[in-house]
Amino acid sequence: LWRSYTEIELGTFPPEVTAGNEDYPYASSTAVRKAILVWALTFAAILAYTIRPIQFTATSLFLFLFSIAMLCLYLLARRFIEYWPPFAVLFGAFALQHWWSAAPARWRSTLHSGMWLILPIVFAFSGHHVVTKMLDIREPGRPISLFKGAAGYLAKTAARGEIIFHSSWGDFPALFHLNPGHRYIAGLGLHYLYLHDAELHKTYKRVGNGDDKTPSQTIIDKFGARYAFSRGSRQDFIASMDADPNSERVYEDEHAIVFRLTSQH
Repeated sequence: LWRSYTEIELGTFPPEVTAGNEDYPYASSTAVRKAILVWALTFAAILAYTIRPIQFTATSLFLFLFSIAMLCLYLLARRFIEYWPPFAVLFGAFALQHWWSAAPARWRSTLHSGMWLILPIVFAFSGHHVVTKMLDIREPGRPISLFKGAAGYLAKTAARGEIIFHSSWGDFPALFHLNPGHRYIAGLGLHYLYLHDAELHKTYKRVGNGDDKTPSQTIIDKFGARYAFSRGSRQDFIASMDADPNSERVYEDEHAIVFRLTSQH
């Protein structure tokens, strides 16, 4: 994991090696926009220590340093957007505690009362956002629904635990969700296959792009799979499989195709 993250973030992977979107940074404007309130709180907390010399406690110093570390990681990879805000909020709470205590009692009472009005709105907005995203993921047209037929065929036909070759890494999440009883070529990220075996990664890309003359034999010998899955849009891969006499279409619908492979040996 350490080598994976450091090589992705430092850009030392070869150009042909890619990872998931979450392993790459946001554009600067997007990084600010997606956490605008956290940015504002962080600057307010730092300003609080700057305007009036308040001594860091051990807790506030730890939270400050740790939140800055998480911020740096967030700027390097978008997946860390979930880690920075909680610690930034905790640091902000400690930093602004002195100002809160020094505020007039009337102000504190008004703000306290206002929070009971604001919090339900925040929770309602967050809940609506979560439900909307959940329904969006499940709506027709997503891979989870599109690949249901092909995944169901593989679940009935291929032995449990058998390796299924899939021509695109992006098909893995839907396939695994629909059919977790089988194994697949690249799970968390295609760069892990590169770290495991650079030549095997090159072979996977060549076969998946339709550039292998004998894809069935290569898949059997290199990946140990007897079935290959492809979404309907992977025309180059599909064409190479159709041109291979050792590949047979055993399932097909408008969204996906399953090939059964036989060895030449």
